Amino acid sequence: MVAKIESHPGELYPRVGFIVTNLARPEERVVAFFNRRGTCEQSIKEGKGR
Repeated sequence: MVAKIESHPGELYPRVGFIVTNLARPEERVVAFFNRRGTCEQSIKEGKGR
């Protein structure tokens, strides 16, 4: 499990998320993998809506 904490300008509290996976990679690579995957899935979702 990896905890992902994001701080954004103008927000009072940071956003906290968790990634549960069985990938045997360093935490930074796990987060990068799931960020890219989420971006791809968002693009697919947008394409289906057209």
